[in-house]
Amino acid sequence: MAETPAEKGLACPACGCHHLLVLRTRPHTGGRVMRQRECRNCGRRLITYESLPDRQGWHDLADMADLSESQKKTILSGLLQFFGRVF
Repeated sequence: MAETPAEKGLACPACGCHHLLVLRTRPHTGGRVMRQRECRNCGRRLITYESLPDRQGWHDLADMADLSESQKKTILSGLLQFFGRVF
């Protein structure tokens, strides 16, 4: 039996509602993240532990020393474009 889009994802164990508000996010052991969530329908709180995706292809600011000038300009240009749209 195929799942409908409403059946996918995280649901409240008490009422089955898919509208969960994230109250708090904290780093946890093993590179995981702990999130405390609250159901918008019944108010029940639950904690989830999530693994973050690999950071392959991402660069820390410390890694920028190893990049060429053109790579640095490309990254900074992308950041400026993104933040220009946000603010």
